[in-house]
Amino acid sequence: MAMRSRIKGRESRLSDLGGEREELCPAMYNISRSLVATTPSLRLVEPCDTDPETYARIRHFVLYADRDVEGAEAAIRPFRPPPLTYPPGATSTERRRLLHDAVFGPEAAARRREQSRREDLAVKAAERRLASLGRP
Repeated sequence: MAMRSRIKGRESRLSDLGGEREELCPAMYNISRSLVATTPSLRLVEPCDTDPETYARIRHFVLYADRDVEGAEAAIRPFRPPPLTYPPGATSTERRRLLHDAVFGPEAAARRREQSRREDLAVKAAERRLASLGRP
């Protein structure tokens, strides 16, 4: 009985998301939707405002917030890092350490800070560009 009610609940949540069953990640959708809602100027960014990688990341967030999963993935695909590889014979502990370092290590944190800084600069450049054209 409990399993049946879980399945029904999951199916109803998926139908509320527009039927995108396998593709739409609810957590990523919520993050993207919140980011775009709190920073509507993200929608104004054009390729002339920033570098290609930052533009792709911004488009990824905007398209995902609009539930265009295929478009979002196509935008970011060229800039995805290669999959993490492990040395032959690595133990599970070593694999966990390598994964942790890749996601949470100091280099990853510095990379996220730099990406965030570039996204902020792109939004400001878009706002300046539109202001120079006389648009609010």
